[in-house]
Amino acid sequence: MTLEKDNRSPLSASHQIERLRAEQFSHIARHTPGVMLANICNATVFMAASWDRPYRIAALCWGALVIAIASFVFLRRKTRRTSTYRPAASSSRRGVYRAVGYAAALGSCWGALPLLFLDQASVGGKLLIACLCSGMLGGGAFVLASIPPAAAAFSGPIALGSFAALLASGDRDYLLTTIVLAVYSAVLMRAVWNYAEGLERRVKTQVEAESKASERLARLHASGLHALGGMASGLAHEIAQPLAAASAYVETSKRLLREPTSEALPLVERNLQGASEQIGHVGDIVDRLRHFLLEGKPSSSLVHLRSLIEEACRANRRALENANVRVHLRLEATKDAVQADRVQITQVLANLLRNAIDAMEGVSDRSIMIACVNEDDWVRVDVADSGAGVDEGVRESLFEPFMTTKPKGMGVGLAMSRSIVEAHGGRIWMEPNAKAGSTFSFVLPCDRCAEASITT
Repeated sequence: MTLEKDNRSPLSASHQIERLRAEQFSHIARHTPGVMLANICNATVFMAASWDRPYRIAALCWGALVIAIASFVFLRRKTRRTSTYRPAASSSRRGVYRAVGYAAALGSCWGALPLLFLDQASVGGKLLIACLCSGMLGGGAFVLASIPPAAAAFSGPIALGSFAALLASGDRDYLLTTIVLAVYSAVLMRAVWNYAEGLERRVKTQVEAESKASERLARLHASGLHALGGMASGLAHEIAQPLAAASAYVETSKRLLREPTSEALPLVERNLQGASEQIGHVGDIVDRLRHFLLEGKPSSSLVHLRSLIEEACRANRRALENANVRVHLRLEATKDAVQADRVQITQVLANLLRNAIDAMEGVSDRSIMIACVNEDDWVRVDVADSGAGVDEGVRESLFEPFMTTKPKGMGVGLAMSRSIVEAHGGRIWMEPNAKAGSTFSFVLPCDRCAEASITT
């Protein structure tokens, strides 16, 4: 039985083959001791029945051969079971060859039984030979069903030997028995192949399920790193501004101190105070991140969405210019103050802005409209693009983790944006535009509503 090649991954295909081999040998190993004992017992029974027959010497030799082979297989199995040795993956093929070889040796012995003794046996002896051959034919096929070549190597000689002995007799009843035996053998071998195919499908399904579970864990890990990287990117942008301001204050103070005057000293003091404030602002940002990592909740402060939108556009100016995208701002909200984590909301805006840029790839007229308006006690932000839009089939799962329409996308940005917005008591969604493109929108509660939402 050959395992189908897995086109997804050579490692996965190799793992499937190893698992299939393990299942095949596990099935055989469970029944090997019993079957070998059955071989020994059946051979002993035939030798005892042939003790007073003219062919007893031949029967004793035949029985001794069967007992020797069965004992060897039984003891080898016993030794391998108690040994600490574990065969490598490369030895699995040799294991199949050994199984086929042992099966062919025993099958040939039982196939020779009717050829050697059927004509000379009494009526009772013929009945015994028929019972022994049919029992070994069915039992061997059952035990070796997981490896069809081994089953065929064992049962095939028994069936062929029985056919030849029955046909050689020339008896009409034996001819009918041959037909029955042929049908029985065909059904039996078909059952062997069905079992082997079912085992292969089951192993393949198990390996694929385990592989998908592993991939999902890896993607979850990667998504966590991706989200942390996005947050780190926003933090780096926010930290860079106060550090740059602090550096400018210090550089100005150094220049003033090179030529100290009475007028310069107050300026130096004021600059150093400004640098101290900016460095303190960096400390506040780091404390906010530490609070989020420990508490799992956003560190809120009063921010204005219009200023965050302008900041996100400035941060992505180079990407907008490289993509030849025009941005139109319609910032009409009169109450745009919200209680929110500045870095996280900026990250949401940056994600939506980058998605809009990507959505317009291949479109000649590229423009983005960003609106900020009031709706009762909410502030609504719309990011509308003029791209190709989103297929209807993926709209329902657009904000689910790992859902992406980009060839190299991870499907984490929108899922992370939804988590951030919902953690701030808001909601995010997508709607198709009337003409072309899509609009991604989110709402956050105004200052008064946000305080109530975070308190609860």
